[in-house]
Amino acid sequence: MSNNISGKVVVITGASSGLGEATARHLSQLGAKVVLAARRKERLEQLVSELVAAGGEAVAYQTDVTRADEVKALIQGALDTFGRVDVLVNNAGLMAIAPMSDVRVEEWERMIDINIKGVLYGIAAALPVFQQQNAGHFINIASVAGIKVFSPGGTVYSGTKFAVRAISEGLRHEVGGSIRTTTIEPGAVDSELKFGSSHQQSRDFVVDFYKQAIPADRPAPDRAGILIKSHCSRRLRCEPSRASMRAPFSLSGVCMSAPIRPVDLAKAYRLLNHGPTVLVSARHQAVDNVMAAAWCCALDFDPPKLTVVIDKATRTRALIEGSGLFVIQVPTVAQLQLTQAVGNASLADDPAKLAHAGVELFTMEGHDLPLVAGCSAWLICRLISEPHNQQAYDLFIGEVIAAWADERVFRDGRWHFETADPSLRSLHHVAGGHYYAIGEALKA
Repeated sequence: MSNNISGKVVVITGASSGLGEATARHLSQLGAKVVLAARRKERLEQLVSELVAAGGEAVAYQTDVTRADEVKALIQGALDTFGRVDVLVNNAGLMAIAPMSDVRVEEWERMIDINIKGVLYGIAAALPVFQQQNAGHFINIASVAGIKVFSPGGTVYSGTKFAVRAISEGLRHEVGGSIRTTTIEPGAVDSELKFGSSHQQSRDFVVDFYKQAIPADRPAPDRAGILIKSHCSRRLRCEPSRASMRAPFSLSGVCMSAPIRPVDLAKAYRLLNHGPTVLVSARHQAVDNVMAAAWCCALDFDPPKLTVVIDKATRTRALIEGSGLFVIQVPTVAQLQLTQAVGNASLADDPAKLAHAGVELFTMEGHDLPLVAGCSAWLICRLISEPHNQQAYDLFIGEVIAAWADERVFRDGRWHFETADPSLRSLHHVAGGHYYAIGEALKA
């Protein structure tokens, strides 16, 4: 995998310990110019000394993320030192666990100030810079507690992390394009976060629970489940929540925080039976591409097969023919513009097509193929070569060898569009830029 982080200017809040420190050390080793922020000046200066001694470029700014003026000064300091800012990692956080009945309002306010306002102040300071540069990347550290409420005790903390997810998703939709937004949702990572509570019983519980935590400077063990390859040449793992496996998508992309679950191959055909427009992705010789396809349907049950029409002029077709593998994914209403963009643009004409369309890619462990983040379903297929059909009709046949779906909208072997968020509905292309979203569920 290429190292595209070398030379990039990365600002990291909460960098004096834990994930922030580990991220700074890792990215510095990869050649990034790191700008470190935290309240503890001495620890920051020690870290900078170590990074510089190892041949890296690093500076530190004592910063309280609850103060908008200090966060603005941090970004300005990065600009003054390095001339630009490529990435902002909003990592600073506080986890003050205590029962709601204890009514520790000051701790609630502190978590809101650090975990929510700190992220917003970072966005406020860096967004104008990113817009002027026409490039930039926000990486916001949330938590699995922002997916499933950590209760009793962690209700307010979970609320702040739900907010980070919402802010990140809204930011991605609003600015998109050349400005990327990623949410990373770790499980228990060994850090000083576990000491955030003043409620002794809760603190003792958290400290004991964190005995199983992942070291901040190492990926999770294999039991963690889903392996994500980042475009920053770093691999991250995420501990599964008790409810389901959650995947933090690529560092260069958006963490959609979708609850992804495997789909029984015997029921994989149901992912396509309603005739959605699909995204087709492929990888060959380190080249990735994604295209839209309106004609895709299930073909067989056992083993599951599907067909998709892919025009001869597309680069994706050449990648599929070269690798013998491809991915079919079901885009959502939230991805309407993305779907239209990848359907209209050619990789040959625009080498940055995927970035311009806002496409974020991730991989599933055991499959070196690009999957599009934010979709509702993914089917990895092995090409069944039929030269006549491919040449005469542009018709490709694939055997489905693995499938996953977002359980918010597909579970128990069927779609649940009627109860899911409308933004998760599937798209159905008619002509030009005209689409329908799947409608009302009917039962005969």
